[in-house]
Amino acid sequence: MYKSLRKNPSPIKETSPFKFICNYNDGAYLEVNSALKAKFKVEFSNSKGQIEYSTEIGTNMWCKTSKKYFEEYSCTVKDAETGKVVFFEKYNPAGKRVYIALESKSLGDTMAWFPYIDEFRKKWNCSVSCSTFHNNLFAGQYPELDFVSPGSIIGDAYATYRIGLFFDQGKIDYSRHRKDPTKISLLEMATDILGLEYEEVRPRLRPSSAEKKKRVGIGMHSTAQTKYWNNATGWQELTDFLISKGYEVVMLSKEEDGYMGNFYPRGVVKLPESSFDDLIDNLNSCEFFVGISSGLSWLAWAVNIPVVLISGFTGAYMEPTNNVVRIIEKSVCNDCWGRHKFDPGDWNWCPDHKGTPRQFECSKSITGKMVIDQIITSNLLREEDVSKNDEERILKFFEKKYDIEYLEEDILLKKKLKNKRSYVLYADEKYFGTVSKCAESIRAFSDLPIYVYMMNSDKKVDVEGTHTIKWDCEVDGDDSQMYIEDGTNFYINRLNKRIYAMLIQRPLVAKHALESHSETISYVDCDSIATKNVDSIFEYYDELEDYPFFVEGIYDFFMMGSRGGVVGDDYSTSLEQPACELFGVDQSVRKRYRQTGYFVAGKKCIDFLEEWHSMCAHPSVVKENALYAPYNEETMLNVLLWKKQKFEGLPYIYVNGGFSAIEEVYSIGFSGESNHIRDWVKIPATEEKLLFFHGEKNPENMSMMIESMKHK
Repeated sequence: MYKSLRKNPSPIKETSPFKFICNYNDGAYLEVNSALKAKFKVEFSNSKGQIEYSTEIGTNMWCKTSKKYFEEYSCTVKDAETGKVVFFEKYNPAGKRVYIALESKSLGDTMAWFPYIDEFRKKWNCSVSCSTFHNNLFAGQYPELDFVSPGSIIGDAYATYRIGLFFDQGKIDYSRHRKDPTKISLLEMATDILGLEYEEVRPRLRPSSAEKKKRVGIGMHSTAQTKYWNNATGWQELTDFLISKGYEVVMLSKEEDGYMGNFYPRGVVKLPESSFDDLIDNLNSCEFFVGISSGLSWLAWAVNIPVVLISGFTGAYMEPTNNVVRIIEKSVCNDCWGRHKFDPGDWNWCPDHKGTPRQFECSKSITGKMVIDQIITSNLLREEDVSKNDEERILKFFEKKYDIEYLEEDILLKKKLKNKRSYVLYADEKYFGTVSKCAESIRAFSDLPIYVYMMNSDKKVDVEGTHTIKWDCEVDGDDSQMYIEDGTNFYINRLNKRIYAMLIQRPLVAKHALESHSETISYVDCDSIATKNVDSIFEYYDELEDYPFFVEGIYDFFMMGSRGGVVGDDYSTSLEQPACELFGVDQSVRKRYRQTGYFVAGKKCIDFLEEWHSMCAHPSVVKENALYAPYNEETMLNVLLWKKQKFEGLPYIYVNGGFSAIEEVYSIGFSGESNHIRDWVKIPATEEKLLFFHGEKNPENMSMMIESMKHK
């Protein structure tokens, strides 16, 4: 592949008191250091000799190209006065260290892009340090590579390249991509960035000794409904056909039955959730795999078993072709991936037909028979399972076996029974033990489903009737302390931008839960312990309203440091005033302050939740969140409520405190009115209105609180 590679000349040696530093880390870079003053003209030319970047700098200055993808640059530095060349270097990483980072956590992206890291090493005969979020899958098979953790700094790197899908303000970032990445194969995105000739290369994974069985693996789940095979009977038809031929059909997706309203076909065998090593062995035990546009399909391709890939969301150009049977229906709307910017925050994303009968038609129109026909014609079945009369048998098989209306009604019934009301929580890994105990406390007093959204984490909450959803969000950009430790407890630092980025996910999480899981949801702060009255929270909500009901605040005016508070009817000093001015809201209409730790919302609240998040994500607010949103998403919520003049909500339903607060509250009792016993501690009016104790984060203490509440 690389036989015609030219050798690069050595750079011109320095003959002056100037030190020139040239590297290619996230762009071509040139720095001039000297105690003398001078001016230099710097030119970076591409492999065709065309000047791509030119500037003039002085000593102790640097310059850099905006283009960050690979280019075989030549760097020429001339004396600005005489035009004499004083430094020249042609890109040549041979024998030097290059750092290549995969910027995506996605399993599919990793399988597609990783092999080209080694192809780059082989082409340029260089030392390569690389980082992925799945290093363990490759380290043993690529001893020539130096594996480091994502985010590592390689001090001696001659060049650095980052492989990913990059956007800038919603548009493709062409400083990082040579070609439009939505119009080429996922694999070619890597070769495009690394400057390699494109050919399909499969990654090396550890060998497997798994015994091949008469088994077919399937993977039906992904990260958005648009990626699913949305034909109502497709999976069931395929499963029944394979079973009729004597195959065991095994579900290899890790998601539980009913995840996001998608149910396993009857007759499938769910293999226990396992490590990647076990998953690789399970795939190797299958004769072939049937999946959708997901990481599991890419892993099956990497394992090198035949893959039947069903997708209309992506064009056929997007996935690999070697040992892959690609099924797409081109007579209907398809390949929205290549025509629109995908919105990972919208589970039901369908940019052309959302909310119409044509939603997801790209995969709805792919029938079970179409998939079975392709499996037969691609010779994936054992010879003894294929007969000359198979076409006729298949037609009879479909004629007598399937009642589409019945299957659709069966699925709808399951959704209705499962998702009328549910609880929604979210947390990051720091709060994993806390959110697990919160779910446990709710389960002690409620039979309703619980959905826990784990931010950027694969951890699963092990509580009966609790479904864990991985929720990806960007939380970079602030090195200050995220959490403030306080003995065995801890608190968030509201000024930290990463904390802000996580907290403003709250409206999106609620929106997602309403679109995907329930008619009505109750959001609960994860550092909460439920009481026996917890389910009554839904009774305070009017499902005809188009905005959520939030809990009454412990105070009506808040302070933060020296800021906040009001004097009389002058609201100009309130914490919310800067945000009110930004969004043109007259806060003189304000009544009760509302908090976001507990709220109930129905499907009519979707527009409100979207507007709430858009205010939180306003560029001015994000840039100066301490000014505009001192109490983060809660500040924005109150400004929005005042803007819309929405004043109804939940009563005061919680007490701040840990284990000792339980005995204190029940010893003081309930007076019929909210009772403020000290700063930040208030008792609801009646025992029936006490739904939660709030603020304890230590799992051991929370366990004691749960046991105590069981006896109240």
